[in-house]
Amino acid sequence: MRKLLIVGLPFFPHKYQYLLDSYKDIDVNVKVLLNAENGGEFIGKSFDYAGKGKFKRIYNYLKILYFFRPKNIDCYDYSILSIVYILIARLFGINVRFWLIGGELIGDKQDFNKSSFFLNFIVDMKMHFSKICLRFANVIYAKEHHHIYTIKKINPKLLKKVEQIYNCVPVSDNKPDS
Repeated sequence: MRKLLIVGLPFFPHKYQYLLDSYKDIDVNVKVLLNAENGGEFIGKSFDYAGKGKFKRIYNYLKILYFFRPKNIDCYDYSILSIVYILIARLFGINVRFWLIGGELIGDKQDFNKSSFFLNFIVDMKMHFSKICLRFANVIYAKEHHHIYTIKKINPKLLKKVEQIYNCVPVSDNKPDS
């Protein structure tokens, strides 16, 4: 049975259950390492809590890599630790699929206090780390249309790794009747 570790998720919405069920249907053993305790109802055989604090999360990640021994990880780019998850996985020869989730490649600050030096610094660091993650991932899942343009500006060669899975409904090319 193939093994997959999912990392970077701060929570596990019920709507993601279809993903785990789909993996199970194709005989993939999945483990999810959640960043937050609020997934307590899920903690058990398929779910683990990464812990509070960056060092505890990294320790638990390493422990799961050692005992679970996945061949692949899916890294969702919610955390500044994405770079750590990816670099360690690649160091151990684990394939990485990197899931972009929003404005992380452009340093999106629309929901932050723009006058806060600390928040601006964190968002800028996250943006740079996310760009580095692109280089080390085996596959990049782009969920927003702007990801393609941004990746192309970073390095057009990275587009060879991109799978486009948009979070929208396509609009028909046909003009509606007036």
